[in-house]
Amino acid sequence: MPASPTRGYKTPQEAAETTRELRRYISGLIEATMDDPAEDVLSDLAARLKEGDLSLAEAAPLRHILSSPATTPAPT
Repeated sequence: MPASPTRGYKTPQEAAETTRELRRYISGLIEATMDDPAEDVLSDLAARLKEGDLSLAEAAPLRHILSSPATTPAPT
């Protein structure tokens, strides 16, 4: 979806669609990780999902928040 002509910003509808696309993508990652877990946050979320502690709707936004630059440690 191209950026709106208004200074490159998205319209509220475009931003909402981008958010939906990101959640679908992250949901797919979580579902795939359930079959092949590793030692990472995504696998932890997938395990909680399998155990019934979280729903996919709850897990997808958490993964997005946990992987944001503000919560990702800087390389050492």
